[in-house]
Amino acid sequence: WNVIGVPSFANVSNIDSVATINGEAYPDGFGFYYAWNMADNSLDVSARSTSTTFKTMYSYIVQFAGNINWSTRKATLLPARKQVRPEYDFRLELLLNDVKQDQTLLRISDDENVTNEFDFNYDLSKEKNANKANIYTMVTSVINDTATVTETAGNCLPFSNTTTVVPVGVSIKTDGSYTFAMPDGTSGIGVTLVDSETGARTSLSALDYTTYLEAGDYDGRFSLEISPIHTTPTDIPVTNEEKADASRVRKVLIDGQLFIIRDGRIYNAAGMEVR
Repeated sequence: WNVIGVPSFANVSNIDSVATINGEAYPDGFGFYYAWNMADNSLDVSARSTSTTFKTMYSYIVQFAGNINWSTRKATLLPARKQVRPEYDFRLELLLNDVKQDQTLLRISDDENVTNEFDFNYDLSKEKNANKANIYTMVTSVINDTATVTETAGNCLPFSNTTTVVPVGVSIKTDGSYTFAMPDGTSGIGVTLVDSETGARTSLSALDYTTYLEAGDYDGRFSLEISPIHTTPTDIPVTNEEKADASRVRKVLIDGQLFIIRDGRIYNAAGMEVR
């Protein structure tokens, strides 16, 4: 664990960082970090990007065993790696009565060092907040023939030619109806939330999922299924009528197929309702 600050006397965005260990670049190292939420004394997980605005005189918590070099322009000291496929970031929120309680982050990366196990310097372990509900993903690592499960707030995964299944855990403080949502979308990738208790399968690419949960920990009930990723265009034209009524009608591209979302129902391009 390291506490780091920003090399500036003012809030700054468009900032880049190069993470290295013994001179070797970790392109996705320091990909996730915690920021302190002053309002409720909790930790909020975020994903680093050049568009992130970092606060001056403010500390951020990272899990990285190397050097982090900040720059306000793209660093050129280290050779750029060949980007075969773009990275994909997913943000899964947990809400109670439309108020966000917590979030967990996933990243699909082509970095050759990233695996489906817990990868130190890439993944970020979960630090639970005491006063509100928590959501996290779970990673199983095998060390000396012994399986160890790690709760993660930031989970970096490799590309896969098959469906990737990611166990999701939640720790509930107060009974209520909780909603799972991906408000940033899924970039056209099929991401399905599975509730093993109710049998519900919800495409978070298109809809949210709400269920009643009593106080307690749920580590074996929910999971995400992420479809194999293929490079496909995700820009879909929207008519003026749909723009005027965006809350009721919208188009989404899921695994290369066009779907229409209207009044909380999903229809295919032929107008037939699908589940």
